[in-house]
Amino acid sequence: MASREKANLTGLQILRAVAALLVVCHHSLKESRPLFEHGIPAPLVVMGASGVDIFFVISGFIMYYTNHNRFGRANVSGDFFIRRIIRIVPMYWICTLAIVFLHFTGLYRHMQITRESVALSLLFLPTPNVVIGFGWTLNYEMYFYAVLALWLLIGTRRSGILGPLFSIPLIVIICQFLPPSEASYLGNPTVLEFCFGFAVAAAYTRGYIPDGLGRAALLVGIAGIVLGAFGPRIGGDQGGTAGLDPNIRFLLWGVPAVALLVFALSIRPPETYLGKSIVAMGDASYSIYLTQTFVIISYARILKTNVLLDVPRPICILIPVVVSVLVGLASYHIIERPMNEHLKTWWKASRSPVGVAARNREQLDAR
Repeated sequence: MASREKANLTGLQILRAVAALLVVCHHSLKESRPLFEHGIPAPLVVMGASGVDIFFVISGFIMYYTNHNRFGRANVSGDFFIRRIIRIVPMYWICTLAIVFLHFTGLYRHMQITRESVALSLLFLPTPNVVIGFGWTLNYEMYFYAVLALWLLIGTRRSGILGPLFSIPLIVIICQFLPPSEASYLGNPTVLEFCFGFAVAAAYTRGYIPDGLGRAALLVGIAGIVLGAFGPRIGGDQGGTAGLDPNIRFLLWGVPAVALLVFALSIRPPETYLGKSIVAMGDASYSIYLTQTFVIISYARILKTNVLLDVPRPICILIPVVVSVLVGLASYHIIERPMNEHLKTWWKASRSPVGVAARNREQLDAR
C-alpha cells in the first residue's frame, strides 16, 4: 500500500465539528431536562459527552502526523511545546478569566471559584473545582503534550514513536496500584485514547489502513457511540462531560472514536456549501468548545425565568446549540485566529537567525 506522508485531512475538520456539536448538544440536553415532565433519557443526554473522546483520538492522530519526522532533532521539543501552548493556552485563559470576572461581578454567583481553583485551572493541573467544568479535558491534552515533548527530546525516530505508545499505558497501569487520591489524574485510562489516535496515524502514514474501510468504520463508530451511552456512568444520572466510568470509557467510546476517525480519513474535500460550512465549524471547533460555557450558563439562567415555557421543546434544545456555534465562529474569527497567527508569527521570528541576532544585540545593549 502507498505511504500517505501527505494527505488531505479535511475529514478531520468535519469530525472536529461533529465532536464539538456532540458536546454542545450534551450540555443543552442536560440543562433542558427540567422542561420535560418525564425527563430526557439519560443515555441520550450522556451520549454527547463522547465528543470529548473523539477530540482525544483526533489530537493523538494530529500529534503523530505533524511530528513523526521530528524525533531526536535539536530544539524540536521546546518548539513543539511552545506551539502547543500558543494553540491551547491563550483562548482557554481568556475564557477562564472571563468567567472569574463575571463571577465576582455577581452574574455567576452559583459557581464555587477560589484562588486555588483559578490557579490550578490556569496551570492545567487537576482540581475538582476547575473553573470551566470541562477544562479537565484540556488538562489531559497537556498531559499528552508533555509526554510527547519528552520523547521528542530524548527519542530517535523509532523510539520516539514507540515511546508514547508504551509509556502512557505503563503510567496508567502503575497508577492502578497506587492510592486513588494520588493516581486518579495520571492513571485515568481515558488518556489512552490519545495513544489510539497516535497509533492510527502511524498506520495511516505507512499505508496500512485500506481505502475501503470508510462506510464500515462509520457504522461501527455510530453503533459504538450509541451503545456506549448505556454503559456505566459516573457523576449520577445526568452525567457530565466525564460521561462514562473512565475504567471502561476508553473502550466503549475510545474504540468507536477510532472507527469514526478511520471514516473521516476517507472523506474527500467537500464541494457543497454545506460541506464547506461544516469544515469551517471544524476550524472553529476549539472556540465553539470553550465559549459554549457562556451560552449554556446563560441558557440555564433563562430557563429559570420560565420565558421559554411556550416555546416548542425541540426548539428550546436547539437554541443554545445554534447560538453556541455562532458565538464560537465569531470568537474564532475575531479573537482566536488573529491572536494565534500573531503569536505564531512572533515565535517564528524569534527563532529565526535574524531574530536571534536581534535579541543578542538587545542583551548587549542592556549591559
